[in-house]
Amino acid sequence: MSQKKVDQYKEQKANRKQILQKEKRILLIEKIIGGLVCAALVVWVCFSVVNKAVNRGSDKVQTIDTAINVSALDDYLGSIDSYFDEAEEVTDEEMPPEEAAAEENVEAAGENAEAAGENAETEEASDKAE
Repeated sequence: MSQKKVDQYKEQKANRKQILQKEKRILLIEKIIGGLVCAALVVWVCFSVVNKAVNRGSDKVQTIDTAINVSALDDYLGSIDSYFDEAEEVTDEEMPPEEAAAEENVEAAGENAEAAGENAETEEASDKAE
């Protein structure tokens, strides 16, 4: 080591106690300032929230009176209702024979599927009982 480095090391060793105290003091000051900044931030946020809550309650609600003409909408909905009423009046007698037969086939297939499901359930129950 050079003589300059040796002298610097001896000086740091001799003043080590004061240097550590100075670093601790700076660290303590930094913590205090950081805490004060955080506390100020929390107080500011709380104040803003309370202030908005208080001001919101005092605001007067403004109502605007408007008139809407819905006669065209009523006419449209009335025409739709009358269309569906006419469609419900169609009976099986007025259906062509092909459509009536197809409808009966669909109903019969549904009944067969229900019966098959019930049979499967009873078979499972009997297998479990054995």
